[in-house]
Amino acid sequence: MLFLKTKIFTAARYYAVTLGIGLCVLIGSTLAYAQTAPTQTPTGGTIPPFQSTFKKSVTPSGPVSPGTTLNYRITITKPEKPAYAATIGLTDTLPAALTLLPETIQATSGTEKVSINGETLTWQGHITPTQQITITYRAQVSNGAPEGALVNSATLYEIHHDSVPTPTTRIVTSTASVMVKTHWAAYLPLIQKPPLDPLPQFDNGDFEKGPGHGWAEKPGKLIYSITESPLAMPAGSQWYAWLGGTPGETNTLTQIITLPAGYTHIQLQFHYWIASQETDCTKDKAEVWINNDLLHTPELKLCGNTNPDKLPTGWRTELVDLTKYVGQPIIVSFRSILDATNNSNFLIDNVELCSNDSHQPDPKHTCP
Repeated sequence: MLFLKTKIFTAARYYAVTLGIGLCVLIGSTLAYAQTAPTQTPTGGTIPPFQSTFKKSVTPSGPVSPGTTLNYRITITKPEKPAYAATIGLTDTLPAALTLLPETIQATSGTEKVSINGETLTWQGHITPTQQITITYRAQVSNGAPEGALVNSATLYEIHHDSVPTPTTRIVTSTASVMVKTHWAAYLPLIQKPPLDPLPQFDNGDFEKGPGHGWAEKPGKLIYSITESPLAMPAGSQWYAWLGGTPGETNTLTQIITLPAGYTHIQLQFHYWIASQETDCTKDKAEVWINNDLLHTPELKLCGNTNPDKLPTGWRTELVDLTKYVGQPIIVSFRSILDATNNSNFLIDNVELCSNDSHQPDPKHTCP
């Protein structure tokens, strides 16, 4: 099985609109975002398009210990009705006991670079009917954080309505919190350790959300459905990542994730399929990078075929040890490098974290 594909660049749109007047939606949790505060303060009313679709969540939800990394997600979804299209802005400010990790901030739409001012974060962009925008970031609980709830709010403003003048007195609010616990139960002669946080998982790790979600794809679209390119897939899968397919090109698929502290063993697990015209395994390359480290993956040779006998599927499973990075945010990158001669393809599906620690709380993420 050999593939050739045509890549398409999708240019990111950038909206530079001053947050002057604004309609705003406020939602709480423990978050952080702000760019330029509106000159008029919203005082009441509602925004029908976002009453139930502007959501914010945090994991783990608590209780958590000082030093824990929290994962925040904001979703802005515009239902098809009522009709609504506008340029909007979002701000979020963290409480003093949280430290924002700027390198973890990702937005699926809007300004490419989120503005940061101290522990305040700002995003702005344009939303149209049925569109969903997701913004994620991570923050760490400071070592000196007191016990109790950490509460903060995200605020969504209307900057400019596409069709009508922008109202200035609308707001809807919701609040959530994370509990910090600094003292854990101890029983003599044994001391009870704080429980392990569940392993975080990649946003769109199975690629079923399609392209443009979770992963940075370069130089263009790398996530495809089986309707675009028929392929025998792992059970339940309809989408996969396709690196290679164009001689002379380099493809990268990247996402940031934070490995929780306390684990003695964490691995990166994924399915892969290699189909290549190359017989010289030193020419084309399939690689896995963590930050600036090229990991040793002797099975990933971008030559030959993982399905030499023409079986129904050529998918195999690869495990990569990440234990040295426990407790750190890491940049995970899959990369294909093709020379200009023969074609090679590096297909990927079901990217996840797993662990064989005896007390890890989620057995379905035990490594094989």
